[in-house]
Amino acid sequence: MAWKAGRVGQQDPAKGLRVEYVRNEEPFGEWLDSESSRLSRYRTKTKWTNEVELPSISITSDLLISAKRRLEQEFRSFPSSRSSQEIVTFYRGEVYHLCKNLLQEEPRSRDLLQAGLELLIAVATVACEWMSKVPELYSEILLLHTQAERLYESPQRALASIWPELLHILSMMLGAGPVFLRFLHVNSR
Repeated sequence: MAWKAGRVGQQDPAKGLRVEYVRNEEPFGEWLDSESSRLSRYRTKTKWTNEVELPSISITSDLLISAKRRLEQEFRSFPSSRSSQEIVTFYRGEVYHLCKNLLQEEPRSRDLLQAGLELLIAVATVACEWMSKVPELYSEILLLHTQAERLYESPQRALASIWPELLHILSMMLGAGPVFLRFLHVNSR
C-alpha cells in the first residue's frame, strides 16, 4: 500500500474522521474510522513535506498573525514544552503549508500582505535560531538521517526533524525562486 499525506478536516462521532487529500491537483476526501490502520502519525509514512500535495489553506490575516505569535512563543521556550507530535505537526505541517500557500497565492489586501511578510520574517528568525541549536541537535539530526521513523521519540528529536521544511521556506524566499519572485512582483503594485 502506498501512503498518502492528508489533512483531517472534520470529526464526527458517527462517521469518524474526514481526511482530505489532493490527487492530480484535485481535492478529494473520505471518512475513516479513527482507529483505521490507514491512519498514521504525521510524517511517519510519507516523504518530506515539500513532496506532498495537500488541499490549499484559506489564508486570513488572523490565521497568519496567530501562526506568527505561536511561532515566536514556541521557539522562545526551546527546548519546547510541547509533545513531539505537536512540534512536528506545527512546524512541518501548519507553518510550512501556511508559508507555501502564502507564497503561491495573491494576497487580497494590504493587511494580509503585511501579516504574511511578518510571518515569513518570523520563520526566517526561527530558522536562524534553529541553526544556532545545531550543535545541541547534531546527534539527533544524524540519527534521523538513517532512522526517520524515530522522530516522535522525544521533543528534542522532533525539533531536530524540522530542518527540511525550514530550509525550504528559506530557499523559496532567499533563493529568490520563481514562487517568491512572483509573490514579490504581484505585491509590488
